[in-house]
Amino acid sequence: MTFKIAVADFSHETLTFCPEPTDLKAWEEGTIKYGPETLNTEGEGKTYISGFKDAFENQTDFELVGILDAGWPKTTGYGSWVSTEAFDVITGRIVSRLGELRQVDGVYLSLHGAMAVTNVPRPEAEIVRRVRKVVGDVPIMVTFDLHANEDIEMAHAADAVFVLKTYPHLDSHIIGRKAGECMIKTLRGEFKPTMAYRKPKVVSASVFQASEFPPMKHVYDRCREWEAKGVFSVSVAPGFAYADVPDLGASVFVVTND
Repeated sequence: MTFKIAVADFSHETLTFCPEPTDLKAWEEGTIKYGPETLNTEGEGKTYISGFKDAFENQTDFELVGILDAGWPKTTGYGSWVSTEAFDVITGRIVSRLGELRQVDGVYLSLHGAMAVTNVPRPEAEIVRRVRKVVGDVPIMVTFDLHANEDIEMAHAADAVFVLKTYPHLDSHIIGRKAGECMIKTLRGEFKPTMAYRKPKVVSASVFQASEFPPMKHVYDRCREWEAKGVFSVSVAPGFAYADVPDLGASVFVVTND
């Protein structure tokens, strides 16, 4: 038996106080990729998707299927709210391509966590929910940047969430691989991902989130201590302060085998 795993990326760190919205045209004029090109990470360095792929390098009973990589919109670095049209169209393309596959055994979504969309309060959770409607009860693994603003809706939507532990970001490949390892173990029946979530009601500026200095160094050291004791994954996202969104602030996701 060969397990078919769909892979997609739709990421945006939205500066909601900037004046220029990120519309569909900005995405179309950016670096969007479709189909097999989604899995082509050559020249991109160590990415979430390259890490996810790496987990399957010696696995002969898995097939990765590229769906869509939304890439970088033309307004990257200064783009404000993602338009409802852009969100619906790009998410719709992901969902449509998943529907064309008819059957997948798992889905990996490389998201950011700080996307803000006009009229969509929790866009990343909404992406997962729309995907779930098409693929049904199969494992959905999600990776996030540590600037993610998320809440309980994501914990209810995904099977497992994994978040970066470095800022500046150096572990995208590692976190992507972690998601891949979780997918492999889950589909082989060796692992049953169970996720706990907390929202500590803390908001901090990015300048205080460097992972090599307190206070976040202490936080990530503690995460690694728990993982060394056998917890599969402990993720803390300090959040992204430069967004006027309902799920603003830090969040904690813990994945265990239960």
